[in-house]
Amino acid sequence: MKIISEIVVPGGYARSFEARAGQFVKVIDVEGGQVADFFAFSRDDLKEHLSVGHSYIN
Repeated sequence: MKIISEIVVPGGYARSFEARAGQFVKVIDVEGGQVADFFAFSRDDLKEHLSVGHSYIN
């Protein structure tokens, strides 16, 4: 897998980026805590989105 970009995000902060079809996102917490609150949006339709917090089932 070819690394296209590496983004370091300090705890308590957020970043955004574009991932195109066929690309993968890998999240690593170097301190071993909670990895991330992850949200994904369709560039063409912001109503189409992924929110782990809203998708979780107890």
